[in-house]
Amino acid sequence: DKGRIALNKLISSAWMEGFYYKPRIDLKKVKELLGDDTENLIVCSACLASKIAREKDYEKCKQYIDEYKSVFPHFYLEMQSHDVPEQEEYNKKILKLSQDTNTQFIITTDSHYAQKEDSEYQKYHVAIGRRSNVKGAEEITETYKDCYIQSEQEIHKIMDSQIGYNNVCTGLNT
Repeated sequence: DKGRIALNKLISSAWMEGFYYKPRIDLKKVKELLGDDTENLIVCSACLASKIAREKDYEKCKQYIDEYKSVFPHFYLEMQSHDVPEQEEYNKKILKLSQDTNTQFIITTDSHYAQKEDSEYQKYHVAIGRRSNVKGAEEITETYKDCYIQSEQEIHKIMDSQIGYNNVCTGLNT
């Protein structure tokens, strides 16, 4: 419950004080709001849209990780199970960062819908969110093709060739 309360504080501040096109909050504000009371939060580095993913300078990525770990004791590097070259490259980067910064990694599925069969409904959901018609629905469906709750077997099928069987097992068991 303490983690939920802390998260509510951060979300409220992001919406009320940090809103600029989207709700935002920086680490300085997190420290101001929560102090050292962040042990009840689990924080992950996120997907291909994250700060670490977009940063080309590897040393800067390591600095970002150190900053996150200094604020959040339960900070994990996150890999996602997608069968696209950009994700494979990022997963390999995360694996190396994990080794170089002594930071545990996890594997998640970027779950925008529950089951593979629900992808048909996702395109309508996205079209409504974008306030557009469903033209280009195939493109929307392709963008979200692996974004469901995958089984361990499906994750292994995608990721074993990317980072190796043992690393997949480690990421799933963290």
